[in-house]
Amino acid sequence: MTVIDLHGIELKLLLFLFFIFTYAEIHFRIPFIRGFIYREQPEIIFDTPYRIQADQLPILLLAKDADRFPVYLKEIYIEISDGDSAKLLLSRNITENLEISTRWFSKIYWLDVSAFRGKTLEVACRGFFSINGKTFIIRNDNYPGLSHKNLRVFIDPEPLPKEKGWISGDLHCHSYYTEDQVEFGLPVHLFSELGPSMGLSFSAITDHSYDLDDKPGSWVKFDQKLTKYKKSREEIEAINKKSKNYILIPGEELTVDNGKGRHVHMLILNNKYFIPGNADGFEGIFNHKVAKYYAEISELADDSMLTASAHPLTEFPLVQQIVLKRGVWNFNDKTDKLDGHQILNGKIDEAFKKGKKLWVKQLLDGQKKFIYAGNDSHGNLNRFRQLRTPLLKLYERDYQIFGECRTMVKFDISRGMENLVKTLKSRDVIITNGPFVNITAKTKTGEIKGIGSHINHKNLLSIKVTGKSSNFFGNIKKLTLLHGKVRESEEHKILDEDISQKVTNIESEIEPTCLSTGYVRAEIYTDKNKFALSNPIWLI
Repeated sequence: MTVIDLHGIELKLLLFLFFIFTYAEIHFRIPFIRGFIYREQPEIIFDTPYRIQADQLPILLLAKDADRFPVYLKEIYIEISDGDSAKLLLSRNITENLEISTRWFSKIYWLDVSAFRGKTLEVACRGFFSINGKTFIIRNDNYPGLSHKNLRVFIDPEPLPKEKGWISGDLHCHSYYTEDQVEFGLPVHLFSELGPSMGLSFSAITDHSYDLDDKPGSWVKFDQKLTKYKKSREEIEAINKKSKNYILIPGEELTVDNGKGRHVHMLILNNKYFIPGNADGFEGIFNHKVAKYYAEISELADDSMLTASAHPLTEFPLVQQIVLKRGVWNFNDKTDKLDGHQILNGKIDEAFKKGKKLWVKQLLDGQKKFIYAGNDSHGNLNRFRQLRTPLLKLYERDYQIFGECRTMVKFDISRGMENLVKTLKSRDVIITNGPFVNITAKTKTGEIKGIGSHINHKNLLSIKVTGKSSNFFGNIKKLTLLHGKVRESEEHKILDEDISQKVTNIESEIEPTCLSTGYVRAEIYTDKNKFALSNPIWLI
């Protein structure tokens, strides 16, 4: 979700905004110039997940900055139509008569959609607001120049594809503690309220390090008391104590040095104290810049703190590379303590493909790194809205949506957050934007070993690969098992099945020969361009 505001902005921030292309807010202005997108209204957004597997559809109303621009909500009108035929299926008129005057306001409206399982629905929301005595009708959002098009959601009669004992989550999410001149995320409590209807069981709250150290009410002033950081941890801890079926992982998206003097981002999960990094934030342009070498951060981690590169191969605009020294991850730098790489970041693009290729290269070099998935979502449930031209233009796209690209892990959620992070670091983890894949190995002594296990290659008897999908994610069309031998230049396929039948479940077990020190991993693809990648089983 997007933000723009002057609010005492200094020249350095103004210069920065004219070099940035990111999520947009509608309140930014400079003296004597308001710009096209400025509105004396709070940001008002209706949102809903892109897919649910529940009978109750959550429709979120979010208003931000109503403390500065108070509004009166008279009523809400919601229409739900068939996404294919446009036939009206359901309508609700909700009288509110509610004064909204807080910085953050959110409310979820739950609608029964049990009669529409298997359908794609279009959701049209209209809010009737009074602002300064004038009545405004907000259709889906009040972002100037955008489509205000209806929200689309699939009511899935099937759960997310998985085997028993596996859970899904999003490892890169921004909450309202990521809040500055250009962007903001969701109130923290909404993740655990919305996630279960989507089939999710955990979210990592990875707010920007350069936002977490700001003084409350300021976007540029450093707070020695770290009020925002401490408050975020307290809020996450309180939610985890109450929730029985959802875990929030506290973390940061940290600005670090890639070892070549360029600034990149790093996910740190379950850090016990604040780690600073502001060199590519607004306050880091001319003031004291902090960007520690990422290997130093990795060395701080124990078995309860996870560290991974964040969108490591995303290339930023040239001006950001020059002014902010932003770069890409240095995959040639070997740091054993780094747990892995979040290569899947809400969309399948060149950055993902390059990230996967360089991850495989590291595996072949003998480095034991995991891959992870997230969406870098700033509150985007159905689509995101971004700033294209400061003061003038926004745009919207259908990627980097909360929960769409997922990290899956075999884990009993009752074991709690600390154990979840420990498991994510090294055991039974895959990434996916749809289907499920898993590999297990059987030893000659009858033991069954899973992803992340270490097995003597001479003691290996067989490897089983299982794949699962659903109607929504497509029929399985390809299943591959790969062996990587340390110090070789490429992987070798030891199973490569093209599936012509229409199936959503598959299982293959092979007794490979001549496997040597290295690893095995699996991939699965569907006919709807969805996929899953497993992390390796290590052969020693």
